[in-house]
Amino acid sequence: MKSIHKILRLVIFISSACAFSCIGQTLPIIVGVTKYQNIEQSFEKLLKDKTCDQVKFAELGNISRLLAEAILVCKALRIGGIEPEFIFNNYSVASRLLLQIQQDTPIEIMLDSAWLSNIKPKHVLISQALIRKGEFVKGIYTHKDNTQLLNINSLEGLTVFSATSSKNWKMDWDILQEMNIKTYSVVKYSQMLKMVMAKRVDFLLDEFSSRDDLSQLGDNIDLIPVPNIKISFNDSRHILVNKHKTNARLIYNALEKGLSALRQDGTIEEAYQKSGFINKRTKKWQSICCLN
Repeated sequence: MKSIHKILRLVIFISSACAFSCIGQTLPIIVGVTKYQNIEQSFEKLLKDKTCDQVKFAELGNISRLLAEAILVCKALRIGGIEPEFIFNNYSVASRLLLQIQQDTPIEIMLDSAWLSNIKPKHVLISQALIRKGEFVKGIYTHKDNTQLLNINSLEGLTVFSATSSKNWKMDWDILQEMNIKTYSVVKYSQMLKMVMAKRVDFLLDEFSSRDDLSQLGDNIDLIPVPNIKISFNDSRHILVNKHKTNARLIYNALEKGLSALRQDGTIEEAYQKSGFINKRTKKWQSICCLN
């Protein structure tokens, strides 16, 4: 009888443990995201007739890094036992979103990954790295007619050209200053693209696209990267959960469990490859800055 009672207690314990993680609890989550790539619309369109765990990155067309991260977070939460219902709050710039997630605001989770060096751990729970140190690289994007810039192959050659960025993009700004590049600050990414397209500056640092020619297209913008060179960032990027919210620990634990599984089975790397962020075509390009 004692053995039977032990077995019954074990069954009850396992059933209780699975009540959340095995079945999944529907949970509305207020998420913060930058709006310039229309992530909310793209995410909702993609999941119109499916759940995020049914999304196969290999079957998707061109997607941005931000959309890839939104899908990864959704997948991770489901693996961790939460059926998430994202309620989107859109912000025009990433610096504003980062400020909001680190305060007692409605935002519960930041879908855009954030640089570890920009985070104040006092106010947020920090996920394991989605992008590890040295994995984040950018191209030097310029107008296709800028033949002088397109023919350089070294940091020394780059220093005679001008760039645009934002002082709010601290990592990018600091790297451009480290490289001794004359840089003009604007607030929005769209303004940076327009400045390069109008030839008011020579280039901006931008993530590689998933297009065959690696170009950045849209809104009369057509920029291409300087071939065979890239910029490496010596920092990692993470998903942030607002410590001030009631479900913070619940969301964080589910997220961590799911991200561990997605890292182990290769889904995280596959997602970034599909977005063009981890790009086989640029893997052997020379990094001219700034891993030291």
